Amino acid sequence: MKRIVPNTDIKLYYILMALAFSTVLLFMFPSFFSLMYTPFQPSHASMHLIVEMISIFVSFSIAIHAWVTHKEGGTVQFSVLLAGAFLAVGTFDTFHALTFVGMPTLFIESSPLTSAWFWIMARLTESIVLTFVIIFPTLMKKVKLSTSYLFFTVFSLLTTYIVFAHHPSLPTLITDGAPTIFKISLEAVGAVLHAVVIMYVLFIYKDKFKHIMLRNLYVIGSFSLILSSIFFMRYEAIDAYLNMAGHIYKIIGYAMFFIILYLLSVRAPFQKIHQLHERNRMMFNMIELGIVETDAKGKISYMNEYAKQLLEVQETEGLDISQFESKSSNYFEYEEIVTLSEKKIPVEFDRFPLIDHKKIDGYVYTLRDLREAIENEELSKEKAIVDYEIETAASIQQDFYLETPYCEKIGVVSIPFKRLNGDFHNILQGDDVYLVTIADIVGKGIPAAIQTSLLIGAIENVNLQADSPKILLRNLNKVFTKYSKSENFLTLMTLHIDTKTGVVRYASAGHEPAIHYHAKTNTFSEINTKGPAIGFFEDSEFHEQQLQLEKGDLILLYTDGLIEDKSIPEEDIIMAMKKAIESVDRTKTAEEMANEILEKITKARSDDFHDDRTIIIIKG
Repeated sequence: MKRIVPNTDIKLYYILMALAFSTVLLFMFPSFFSLMYTPFQPSHASMHLIVEMISIFVSFSIAIHAWVTHKEGGTVQFSVLLAGAFLAVGTFDTFHALTFVGMPTLFIESSPLTSAWFWIMARLTESIVLTFVIIFPTLMKKVKLSTSYLFFTVFSLLTTYIVFAHHPSLPTLITDGAPTIFKISLEAVGAVLHAVVIMYVLFIYKDKFKHIMLRNLYVIGSFSLILSSIFFMRYEAIDAYLNMAGHIYKIIGYAMFFIILYLLSVRAPFQKIHQLHERNRMMFNMIELGIVETDAKGKISYMNEYAKQLLEVQETEGLDISQFESKSSNYFEYEEIVTLSEKKIPVEFDRFPLIDHKKIDGYVYTLRDLREAIENEELSKEKAIVDYEIETAASIQQDFYLETPYCEKIGVVSIPFKRLNGDFHNILQGDDVYLVTIADIVGKGIPAAIQTSLLIGAIENVNLQADSPKILLRNLNKVFTKYSKSENFLTLMTLHIDTKTGVVRYASAGHEPAIHYHAKTNTFSEINTKGPAIGFFEDSEFHEQQLQLEKGDLILLYTDGLIEDKSIPEEDIIMAMKKAIESVDRTKTAEEMANEILEKITKARSDDFHDDRTIIIIKG
């Protein structure tokens, strides 16, 4: 079929040229072809019957095929009016063949007059109807199939009666074996109508055809029927070779219309079904669900790609679903399947019967791999346990800070980045003495909470009257190097404040420098000492210094989470901290001042916080 059907303009022109060239040859060399046909002339009536039977078969096939497939095929470009016309054409050609010269008497004696009139009625019917269908496609689509067939049934019966009953009074179409002027004129009418069809199809409705193949078939069909009419206008005897050539070209024309109907009502719907089938298969392969189809006995006929991967299958031929059923399952909540390599996989397994006429024709199985779901469930349980532990640790950590003594001149704000705080602060109160400690623990979560407990335990044993800040750092370092791994360390700064004298002794273990605001001079100085972070070396040495805290002075301690910003240099953040200290409302308590300063620093930043942040304000 693909070799015959013209699906390009070039192929169309080649076919038209071949048809035209063969016609020219038949007319250019009449003596040669007459001589070639001479042996067949005695059997002309039999040969005529054979070619007419082919033509009749094609005509009735078009009519019957269109009737059967109309609803399913949806013959959009093959009008039901044209299909009904071929019912009449087949009827007329049947009586034309039966009344042809040389045929036995049937109803009426065979004669060129009746035979020619049935021929002309068939040619005019198909040419007129085809022209109307092509010129008025929208109007023709409104015609119902039953109406079309009823009309042409009545038309063919009425025409047949008229020809049989009144043929003596009808105009003569054949004289001495050759067509009369009247018959030639009628043949010419049919040829002109087909020429109009070609013009409309090629030029006016060129872009309205969904497929160029259909357009080209209409052109070849009409062109063949034009050539057929030319032969029947030029033959000089009924048994001449031109008469037989005309019949052959007519069969070619009708065959083109049959192919059009086949493409529209058979091939196109099946192609659509095939496309839908392939699309469904593609969709099945995209979903993460194994789909297996079997017959009623369990023989596998189809698997999507997910099922093949799950069951480790390459080809489904010869496989049975029972091959993958697990005989002994390790799971109580899930079913198991066994792959071809005998690996057991937990799955969610469902089976759906395919029922046809109240009989099970097969089954569809769905397989959902539950390995990831089971793993996620186990991870979820583990996460729930960890979350509970974190909540417990956070609660304990929060309880530590609830024990911090309240002091109007010392304020603390500490905000964890996550649930557990990696920053540490502590305030110990003695007789006219405060010990203020701030630390940043390297590491977060539960390890930080454990180290917080270790810090609190170590600091709580400090003798505020006897232990200086550097001694405190030395003792803390010994505890941490003994009970903590080398990669776990912390930075820390501690201040010993004598509230009577205002003397502040301080020491730092690698922590960020504190800021001292001098109220009298409205200046700032940095509070810092040399010393490594806690936990690096067991025998680390720490240095201690002191300062005088005057009335109105402020000391700001902070952790690095406050000054880390990817878009702004650290110096700019520290400058914003100093401006916040200068502008803070000093009538507030230390804690209120700490909240106000933190709010102003937050507004000065361009990036969100990505770490714990803690500040401590000490008022002079």
